[in-house]
Amino acid sequence: MTLLAPTRPPGTVLNRRQLLSLAVALPAMAAPEPARHNIRVAISESLFGDVNQNDARAAMSVWIRRLKEQLFLPADLEADLFVTFPSISAQLRSGIAQSVAISAVEYWKLRPLLDPTTVVVAEHQEEPRYLLISRRGKGVESLADLMGKRLLVQSNPQTCLAAPWLHILTQPLRQRTAGKFFGEVSLWKRPQQVVLPVYFGQADCGLVLESAMQSLTELNPKLSRDLLIVATSPPLEPGAYAFGVACPRAYRDALANALAALSAHESGKLVLSLFQVRGFRQQHTSVLNGAMKLIDEAVRLGWTDEAGILKEGSA
Repeated sequence: MTLLAPTRPPGTVLNRRQLLSLAVALPAMAAPEPARHNIRVAISESLFGDVNQNDARAAMSVWIRRLKEQLFLPADLEADLFVTFPSISAQLRSGIAQSVAISAVEYWKLRPLLDPTTVVVAEHQEEPRYLLISRRGKGVESLADLMGKRLLVQSNPQTCLAAPWLHILTQPLRQRTAGKFFGEVSLWKRPQQVVLPVYFGQADCGLVLESAMQSLTELNPKLSRDLLIVATSPPLEPGAYAFGVACPRAYRDALANALAALSAHESGKLVLSLFQVRGFRQQHTSVLNGAMKLIDEAVRLGWTDEAGILKEGSA
């Protein structure tokens, strides 16, 4: 059998330059577009305090749009605000959320699902501390004198660790009170709603952020003269922006850098005002060690875990 050379249709003669051009072009033509990923940021409802939801969503939308322009990644970024703890847990477990903004108590619960190396935390001059206060001249000389008394607590995202701290603080005295130390306990949004009733004798004691107390005493020096600090907590990091174990490193680093640069533009400053912080910084997860050890100790001493998240009712 005779093999015939293939015939070349007229008009298809290619010179050396055309062949080289085609060889270079073919791999590019065949390469698929990079796959796009959805990066969902789930932000816990526990972090917003007394913030208007519509204002928060508007500010976050502006920042997310700007962040998309800065990331330069094949990713679609979404923010889910005011998310409940059960929903955050479910989103992390299913891989729907790759990053979360949560309280220290929520972080304690979710540690197995989170990257063990990196978090982003708020910038503080010092980590927040809590003050347990009472009025001088009312027969209160020590913690034991507050047993069964009415306690007012400043309800703030930064006071999420107040309950375990009080549980540990009162443990030596609580053994004779069937697990309960204080009498009535009520939460108040504004620090003056805690400090002033104690000052005027309408409540026996209060728990307030040290920074808030300093601001109030600057306005009214009589407060520092007439109020007694019964106990002071250690400095505690109250929350963090954390990353799921499956979050790609490139996205984690890009998001962490973007959070650290929030104060560089107006839309970012709006977001910072929502969280009432000056800025954010990337840190090793060891920055939360103090808070984690505090919760571990409170749980060891019987602080209960109800409905999947620690509660403050046992304080």
